[in-house]
Amino acid sequence: TKPEPTGQMVQAVVIDPKLVQQQAKEIRQQREKAAKKEQDRLDKLRREAEQLEKNRKAEEEQIRKLKEQQAKDAKAAREAEAARKQKEQERKAE
Repeated sequence: TKPEPTGQMVQAVVIDPKLVQQQAKEIRQQREKAAKKEQDRLDKLRREAEQLEKNRKAEEEQIRKLKEQQAKDAKAAREAEAARKQKEQERKAE
C-alpha cells in the first residue's frame, strides 16, 4: 500500500511576467498622475498666495497715501482757519 499524503497539496501558480510589468506600469502612471495633480494644486495655491500678497501690499500703499493726503488736508484746513482768524483780528483792530 502507498502511504497517503498528509497535509495540503502545494499548488503551483504561473505568473505572467508581462502582466506583472503591465500592472507595475499602470501603478507608476497612477502615482505620476497623482504627483502631477498635487504639484499643480500646490503651484495654483502658491500663485494665489502671491497674488493675495501683491493685493495686500497695494492696499497698504493706497491706505498710506490716503492717510498722507488726509494729514495734508487737515494741515491746510488748520492753516486756512488760522489765516481767517488772523484776518478777522486785523479787521477788528482797525
